Amino acid sequence: MMTAVGTFLAALKGVVTNIFMVGSLKLHPLDLLTYTATYSAIQLFLVLSYTGTLHESVQLNWDSDKDLIQMLLANGTGAFFLN
Repeated sequence: MMTAVGTFLAALKGVVTNIFMVGSLKLHPLDLLTYTATYSAIQLFLVLSYTGTLHESVQLNWDSDKDLIQMLLANGTGAFFLN
């Protein structure tokens, strides 16, 4: 079920992106990325909370996984500043 929904949303994203880049708006790719990234993040958190994955990932054992959490934070910070 989730695969079908994900496939549908990916196809819808492709169609909407094409409309925004070729249609009357003719947005620059970086402007389009600015608009769609926020909605994609919201969609991601909704799906993660619906499936329960978000709750599982928050329940990390902070003492034993301290090095992993530090590496993930450094990776996320680096990705944020690169974008």
